[in-house]
Amino acid sequence: MSHGAAPALDSLQQEKLKKLMAQKFETLVEEAEDSSFQVIIPQLSIFSRGDTLQQAYEAIEQKKKELFTQAVGSGLDQKFESMQADKAKDQALFDLKVHFIKYFLSFGIVVVSLGLALSFFSFFAGSIGHRLGEQVRNVEERVFNTSEEIKKKRLERFDRLLDEVRPYVVKVKALWVEPNQTPRSE
Repeated sequence: MSHGAAPALDSLQQEKLKKLMAQKFETLVEEAEDSSFQVIIPQLSIFSRGDTLQQAYEAIEQKKKELFTQAVGSGLDQKFESMQADKAKDQALFDLKVHFIKYFLSFGIVVVSLGLALSFFSFFAGSIGHRLGEQVRNVEERVFNTSEEIKKKRLERFDRLLDEVRPYVVKVKALWVEPNQTPRSE
C-alpha cells in the first residue's frame, strides 16, 4: 500500500497513530495449499502473505501501519475511529438482542411451567374436591341420620370445643385488625 512516502507525523499525529494501531480488528488467517499463510483484515480491506504465520502477521501489521499513517497524515483518521465506534455499537446491540432473547425464553419457560403446574393442581384439586364432597356427604348422613340423644351429645362436645378455641380465635383476629380499627367482639 505504498502510494508514496509516508508523511512525517507530529507528536499529536503520532499519538493518533498509536491509538489506531492499538485498536482490535477481526483478523482472518488462511493456510494456502503451498503451506504459506494469508492474513486478512476485512474491515480495513488489507491482506498479507508470508511463508510462516509470523511473517504474515508482521506483514499485515506493516500494511496496517502504512494505512493508518497515510490516514493520520491526510486527516482521515476519524473514519477509522468512527468504524470502531460503529463496531462497538453493533456489539452492544448484539449483546442487547442476546439479553432480550434470553429474557423472553426464560419468561416463556416460566409461563409454560406455571401453566403446567396450574393444570396439574387443578386436576388434583378437582379430584380432592370430589373426595372432600363425598366425605362431607358421609358426615351429613351420619349427623342427620342419628338419634336426638347422640345429636345432643355431639352438640355439647362441639360447644366445649368452641369454648376451648375461642381465646385463640380472638388472638388471631387481633392480628388482622387495622391499627386504627377497634376489634369487634362476638
